[in-house]
Amino acid sequence: MSLLLHSHTVRQLGEIVNGTLMHGYVFHGPAGIGKATAARDLSKRLNCRQGGNDACIICRQIDSGSYPNVIVVRPQDKPSIGIDQIRDLGQMLSLQPYVKSGRRVVIIDEAQAMTREAQNALLKFIEEPPPATLLILISPTLQTLLPTVTSRLGAVYFQPLDETAVAAWLMADRNASSLDSTTAAARSGGRPGLAVTLLGAGGSAVESAVSAAAKLTHGTLFARLVEAARIAAAKEDASAVADALHAAAAENLKNDTMPPAAAGRMMEAAERMKRYLGSNVTPRSALERFVLEVV
Repeated sequence: MSLLLHSHTVRQLGEIVNGTLMHGYVFHGPAGIGKATAARDLSKRLNCRQGGNDACIICRQIDSGSYPNVIVVRPQDKPSIGIDQIRDLGQMLSLQPYVKSGRRVVIIDEAQAMTREAQNALLKFIEEPPPATLLILISPTLQTLLPTVTSRLGAVYFQPLDETAVAAWLMADRNASSLDSTTAAARSGGRPGLAVTLLGAGGSAVESAVSAAAKLTHGTLFARLVEAARIAAAKEDASAVADALHAAAAENLKNDTMPPAAAGRMMEAAERMKRYLGSNVTPRSALERFVLEVV
């Protein structure tokens, strides 16, 4: 997703990184807001001779994940990022960069999934960073990371965007109709990534996910567990349901209809649910875990 909506943030960060000794950041904010896209675009800005705007071979390689100086760490075959992955990262960083020019960028996506041991292992790199190397952690909140980690990094918050701007971007970048763009932007709560997901799902799929999300958060515990089993048995898109749950919590927080702590727990539980769905956890288990976490 070539997201111009955060271009100002990326440009400012590029200037800061090139002009100071800052060696790491935490990008935090709601899921689907564009944090990973901004990290990728910043990698382009630091490595492309034209500032990341010319779709050159370097930019294309960064987009495809094949540029050797941009290293992405994320959960693999289980929901967490373990100490072994961080140790492997340390071995890679002990070697000279494959490409001498530009900046080597390490992006830890879903950094909130790092175990405590993994975060402590990462501290060595944070405290003694290799030259010309930038670390970017991507997490929904700072609270999911150890204070010893966050205190040593710059924090950049990505807040929900204006829904009108998201709708305009969908029409321009995704060739979506005005009605579909406006609907997806409103449902997303100002999160471009989620808006794209909702746009691709189609109206009926979106309404189905929104309806299922409502049933997972209202009624008795038994009724919500029954709904979780029904979603899994019907093979509905559990990932879309997780997005709808996150959007509902964000909307409740925005409208002050849910206590901030409860809304935060619901958003974090929805994000964990998506991580589980991306690993070897069954949809039913992921859905039931969400229900039990937000009781």
